[in-house]
Amino acid sequence: MPIFRLMMLSYVLLNFDKICAKIFYVAIYTYIVSISLVLCHEGVASLVYSKNPLYLYPRVYQILKWYYFNKDLITTGMVIRAMMILFCTHITQSYIWGLQWRSLPKVIFSYLSKIFSFKGSSVSKQNRIVFPAEIEHEKYLFISRVEECTEELIVDLLNYHVSEVTSDNMINLKKVCAIKIGYAMEDMIRNLVKIKAQTSDTKPKD
Repeated sequence: MPIFRLMMLSYVLLNFDKICAKIFYVAIYTYIVSISLVLCHEGVASLVYSKNPLYLYPRVYQILKWYYFNKDLITTGMVIRAMMILFCTHITQSYIWGLQWRSLPKVIFSYLSKIFSFKGSSVSKQNRIVFPAEIEHEKYLFISRVEECTEELIVDLLNYHVSEVTSDNMINLKKVCAIKIGYAMEDMIRNLVKIKAQTSDTKPKD
């Protein structure tokens, strides 16, 4: 017998938080169900008295006792209503109980960030400048050449052995990439100047 008590004590100490959580869960569940049963039986007017557990639980016992001795007055609607109260309360409380409250602020923050980022992206798309076709073509060529230079830089970097990755080699790679991008930018600027000169010449003079 002392061994059994010792085992029970160790179990309670190891699972004290879970036991307290279950007791709290059952207390809230019975309180909500009791309020719902009293409201269904006596109406909204009993809500003032139903808030006090000292009145609530004895009143629920009296109601259940009355229905037990008056089974003939129980209808199918009453049974369905009672089952719905028990089921809906259990589902709602289980869902709320299962929420990860510690991570809830993080979830809300990420949700709001997505909303604001979506609004910002839509506004940026609306405010995007649309250039003429010739200028858009030059911009596309410049972006393509920059992407090509970036891919070449990555390929060259991957071809290096780990022992060859030195600061001098990295500087040389950056210089080569910067020179190629500079040439691409120079070509784009030169072509844009030509396009601007052509459009200026074609404008009617006042």
